[in-house]
Amino acid sequence: MEAEEKTGKLALRLPKINLPPMIHFKTANITIPLWFVVLMGFATGMSAAIIVPDGFIDVPGMIYVAGAEAIVSSAIELVITFIIGSVP
Repeated sequence: MEAEEKTGKLALRLPKINLPPMIHFKTANITIPLWFVVLMGFATGMSAAIIVPDGFIDVPGMIYVAGAEAIVSSAIELVITFIIGSVP
């Protein structure tokens, strides 16, 4: 028995929006506005920029200020990054 794929509402609406310039993805066989791709790339880049540099502040802070061991502070930072990254 094969599982039925569900397509999200946004995925169904995007091809109907005609806001030039349009970009065509051959593999997905879909044409969508370039502006949506730029917006999604910007949002992804900003979230990565917010999450990644935090470790450069938190880990030394936990080591030198709080007196935590390096392995413990690294593990805590990985858990924090995982939690922040998994929240939409």
